[in-house]
Amino acid sequence: MIQLNKYFKIITMIIIYGLGNNEPKFLNTKHNIGRDIVTKLADNEGLEFKRVKNLMIAKSQNSNHNITYAYSCDYMNTSGKFLGEYISFIKPEELKLIIIHDDSDQFEGCRKLSIGGSSGGHNGIKDIQNNEKKINITKDQLIRLKIGIRPEFNKGKSHDFVLNKYSKIDEILIADTVNLVTVNLNYILENKIDYLQNKFNTKL
Repeated sequence: MIQLNKYFKIITMIIIYGLGNNEPKFLNTKHNIGRDIVTKLADNEGLEFKRVKNLMIAKSQNSNHNITYAYSCDYMNTSGKFLGEYISFIKPEELKLIIIHDDSDQFEGCRKLSIGGSSGGHNGIKDIQNNEKKINITKDQLIRLKIGIRPEFNKGKSHDFVLNKYSKIDEILIADTVNLVTVNLNYILENKIDYLQNKFNTKL
């Protein structure tokens, strides 16, 4: 049997998925920071989001890879369900998934890049992990960029602040993260995690 991959290059699809809620009252709040970063990444490329099933999608293509920026048209706790439906619909030959989401365990100004790991109680990550077979990716293949949202000295429950509007520190971190993702995208695609962790896992 002829091995077609000798003659045809398999193009990797990269989905950069920002978690958040679509209801207007959640917009520009800490819980939506992942979605807002993804929106700004697409805006920087002059891309327009279009609705595909239950996701908003903006596509950037070149000869080496296809990048899809995406966020849900629904709620945080259905993030995996609708992502799985979309991936089942498009059937990519090869997929790399990068999730950007808020992290109430980290303080404002902090972020952490990791692979896999537990949900830490985050409903969006829980739903993605619950739908990993449909998404066709394992926990160990899942790249996560976690953005700290806890105000300094706040030791309360996350529901005390996750729906707060952005602080000045949040705004600085969003801009810096958008720049870092843009500058280091090739390293992300090449899975150079150690290098990326040195870049991303810092306190501003």
